[in-house]
This record gives sequence, C-alpha cells and structure tokens, in this order.
Amino acid sequence: MILQLYAMFSQAESESISNNVKDGRRKGYQIGKVPMMYGSLLGYRKGPDGEPEIVPEEAEIVVDIYTRFLDGESIVGICNHLENQGVKTIKGNAKWHQSTVRHILTNEKYKGDVLIQKTYIADIFSKKSIQNTGELPQYLIKNHHVPIIEPSVFDIVQYEMSRRSNRHEVSRGGKTTKSKYSSKYALTDVLRCNECGSKYKRVTWTSLGEKQIVWRCTSRIDHGKKFCKNSPTISEESLHKAIVNALNVMLTTKTTIHELLKGSMAALLGANRSEMQIGTLSNEIAVLNNQIFEIVREEIEKRTDSKIIEEKCALLHEKIEGIKKEIQQMQLQKQAASSGNGRLREICEALDEIGTEFREYNDVVTRRLISKIRIVSNKKIIITFCGCMDIEQLL
Repeated sequence: MILQLYAMFSQAESESISNNVKDGRRKGYQIGKVPMMYGSLLGYRKGPDGEPEIVPEEAEIVVDIYTRFLDGESIVGICNHLENQGVKTIKGNAKWHQSTVRHILTNEKYKGDVLIQKTYIADIFSKKSIQNTGELPQYLIKNHHVPIIEPSVFDIVQYEMSRRSNRHEVSRGGKTTKSKYSSKYALTDVLRCNECGSKYKRVTWTSLGEKQIVWRCTSRIDHGKKFCKNSPTISEESLHKAIVNALNVMLTTKTTIHELLKGSMAALLGANRSEMQIGTLSNEIAVLNNQIFEIVREEIEKRTDSKIIEEKCALLHEKIEGIKKEIQQMQLQKQAASSGNGRLREICEALDEIGTEFREYNDVVTRRLISKIRIVSNKKIIITFCGCMDIEQLL
C-alpha cells in the first residue's frame, strides 16, 4: 500500500513538472521564442547573435534540391543525384533517404518561417511523439529569419508535392487507381484523352525497319475500343511542334497573363479568409476533445461500463474526424490558390527571361508551364497553362 502511494506521488510530481515545462515552452512560443534544431537543419547554423545564420555551401545543396524538384525530377532521382555527387546529409551520411529530401522540400524554415508544435508528447512516460492535428494550438512565426528559398517558390513546391501525391489514373474499364509520378517524360504527366480522361502513354512503333514514337490512350491500349472508341494516336513530333507553337503564342500574350495574375490574387484573398475558418474549426476540435475528457471522467466516477463510455464518445470522435477532413480540404484550397498565384508569376518571369521565340521542344519548360494537354482529335489539342489559361493548337 505504501509503495503504491509512493508511486502515485511520484507520478503526480512527474506530471506536474512536465506540465510546468510545457507551459513555459508555450509561453515562449507566444512571444516568438523558437527552438532551432540546427543538428538536423541543412543550410543553417547558430550565428554569433544566437539567431539562425545561413551556411552558404549547405544552402547551395538545398537550392539544388528545390530546383531539381521543380524541373520535374522525382525524389528518388534527387537522392541518386546527391549520392552520385558525393554530397553528405546534415548527419554526415553518404546515403540519402527519400524522407530526408521530402523533409527539406516541406520544411517551412527554408522560406524564413517557423511553425511550432507540429507534434506533441501525450504520455510523459512513453515519450511517444504524436502528430498535432488540432489537439493543441500551433504557432506560426513569419519572417523569423533569412530564407534560403523564396516563399513563392516554396509554395509552388508544396502545390507540386500535393499534385504528385494525389495523381489518379482514370479508366472506364475498372477502378480508379492511383498512378505514380513519372520524371522521365514530361508529357506522361500532362497528356489526357479528352474522351475517357485516361493518360496517354509513349509507344514505339516499328514499320519496315523504321521506328516512330507515338502517344496512345492507355484505355485504348488495355481494352481496345470497348471503353474509348475514338481516341487518336498522335506522333511525338507533331505534339512537340504544337507545344512550341503554343509557347510562342504565350510570348505574344503577356498582357493577358498579367490579367490572369490579378484574377489569381482575388482567389488568394478568398483563401486567406478561409484561414480564419480553419482557426474556428480548430477551436471546435479542442472543445470536443474537452467534452470527451469530461464524459470519460464523469462516467468513470459513476463506474459506468466501458462499452457505454465508448458509445458516448464515438459520436464526438466522428465529429472531430469530420472537422479534421474539412480543415485539410480548406488548407489544400488555400495552398492551391497561393501556388496558382506563384505559378502565374513564374510564367511571367520565365517568359520575360526567354524574350525570344521558342525554337525547339523542352521537357523542363513543359513541366514548369503546362499543367494539362487534352487530346481532342487527331487534328486538335487543348493546352492548359498553370491550370487557368487554355490555348487550342492544330496538329
């Protein structure tokens, strides 16, 4: 009995100390006091004034990772490139894991901001770190330090990460399945059949000893004319010519792009309004969590059966999950609006840099400026630039 009392007092003391430490840290967060884990942050070190300082040679690696990702290279490809170049991780390892590159591409510290309390420790004894999805407040400190990556570029990368991870293959012949991102050919990622919505696939035809590269609807390849009856086969050469022509049209319509940019700014302002709604929904989650806690506490005191307690809490848990999904959707919409604005600016800057007409097809330019190409017929395609500007081209 005495040992049990000692254990109870010890646990209570541990929890009290833990709560005091947590309260101290959260007060520090509110006034902008930020812990920086320099040992796992490539590109920064602690400066003489105690503030983050850029490490030039490491910052070059970070910029290279972002540039290659926006140029269409896959995360696996970036890892292979870094290893082949003999580049070491922040821990000094020669092996680059996909999670390491992905962390660099999604870490807001590289655009000069700091988001605090992304995770939390619910149990002081197990010390298990849990993802914070609204259970506790998060603190975003903007312009905390000098960025390595421009905020607009960072936002574009987040949109591209989301786009690659949410790609789906459309097929009338079976279930809709998730497709893998391809970094080999830019057209694999953007060509779509206007009739059935399926991807187009690069195919090599051989006739009388001569090879020809063509693109064909995957549904037509897999199922013949059963589901997609009229999708045309298009030669790669004609596609490349049409894309070059469309890019040259873009060069002559810069004024139109600037008008689109104004429209995108309006969408961005609407997305910013949704951030207030996200805050309200996060507070709702906190209230529901408190209700669950009170229900459990009261019912335990009444010695209610655990199954009854679970039933009472299940509805509240369901509400919390619904709110979390709503928050996630709002965050994606805000991210899309923000990155759309950034992509339009990128188009303007890219076209200003090029200045002269396009003379040959380029995969990098296609990835950066073209979001979709619909194959309407064997004579016509529709090219969509940055998700908001369509240009028809004859083949």
